[in-house]
Amino acid sequence: MKDQLGLSQNRVLADIRDHALLLKIASAWANIDEAQIDDYLRQHQAELEPKQRLNLSWILCSTNDDANMVLMMLKEGASFAELAFPVFARSLQRRARWQLGRD
Repeated sequence: MKDQLGLSQNRVLADIRDHALLLKIASAWANIDEAQIDDYLRQHQAELEPKQRLNLSWILCSTNDDANMVLMMLKEGASFAELAFPVFARSLQRRARWQLGRD
């Protein structure tokens, strides 16, 4: 955790406790029921809509060379779907060979 966040486990746990306490203090005076929440959400639906929707896909390659080749082909205008299927099929073939003990 220290390597990833630069914080010790004790520091992370203390931050979580502090944050939970602050949320409890901040919301202690709030007396809002579910109907009020539903009304607010209905009235402000447009504001709460995502500003941008992303449809993401990826091609997972087993080597950097394969990844670079796929990237180069995409930059040259190749279809994502046409490139993704062969990579997927090769992956299935490798997995099948490994399971059969051929690899």
